[in-house]
Amino acid sequence: MKTTISNIKTTLVTSDDGVYTYSITKTLDDVEGDKAIIVLLYPTRTEENINSNDTTDSHLIAHMRDMNLSEITIINLFSKVVKAKLSAKGLTVDESNMQYIENEIMNQKDFKAKKFILAYGSSMQTCEACDESKKRILKLFRKYNADGTVYQLATRSMPNEYCPHPLWLGIRCRFSKWYLTECINLPEKAVEESKKNKRSKKVKDREIIILK
Repeated sequence: MKTTISNIKTTLVTSDDGVYTYSITKTLDDVEGDKAIIVLLYPTRTEENINSNDTTDSHLIAHMRDMNLSEITIINLFSKVVKAKLSAKGLTVDESNMQYIENEIMNQKDFKAKKFILAYGSSMQTCEACDESKKRILKLFRKYNADGTVYQLATRSMPNEYCPHPLWLGIRCRFSKWYLTECINLPEKAVEESKKNKRSKKVKDREIIILK
């Protein structure tokens, strides 16, 4: 007979009024592995619901062991907490979020030692604020880790999707083993490619573009 105890520690960084969530860190106390920073779209967690996991969190936690990760810190393109899908109307670059990412995430001594993962998916491809935020975050990454590797999520059946979102991957590959692979087509090139495909093929908003 065997008893296994696993603890998941959650660390949340928010604004004083709880309107903005800047980062969410999930730590598996019983797992030895790498630490990672993963870039998603927008947060849904606040101090009030800190003990609840949305579907995205659940998929990530379920596959942390697959990817040899003991800790993930989730940051987002935008920091304002939303309860429904984010609207692109009137959206601008979140400057306070960018400042947090630079000062509290990237400008830290252990930043280079962490895996850096892009996982914001393919939604909102025509949103200029999203495109600019992706480029800004990558530029900051290169500033603080010029020779570092940018990773994305992958499975054996879907190894080449561009920066797939954990929710999208979880729906299709929930029971597959996840791993990290180098992101070859980084935001500047991928954004232009996705716009081109949008115009020529009328790609639906949430369709993943397979970059060759």
